[in-house]
Amino acid sequence: MATKKAAPKKTAAKRTHSKTKSTTVRSFHVAPRDRPFWTFLFTTQSFYWVLIGAAVLAVGIYVASLQIRINSLYDQVDTNSVQSKLNKEELKKLNQALQNSSN
Repeated sequence: MATKKAAPKKTAAKRTHSKTKSTTVRSFHVAPRDRPFWTFLFTTQSFYWVLIGAAVLAVGIYVASLQIRINSLYDQVDTNSVQSKLNKEELKKLNQALQNSSN
């Protein structure tokens, strides 16, 4: 079996340390007071949130109106399909019944 020879140890190179720059000490100053939580200040971000909220409400109202129109269209289609299935005699009976109930 072959034995491994240990690698010769290298001497560590001497590092030269540069002097650290002296830091300037800043004077302490009083932090500004926090404003109370419930105060209201209208900022540009507030304006942007108002615009986004208005856009969301407008899109919601538009979608609701589209849904109402689509549902009324489905109602008309259902009414037409029922009327086309009824024969003329049944239509006369229904019209008479409606006239009698309205009187």
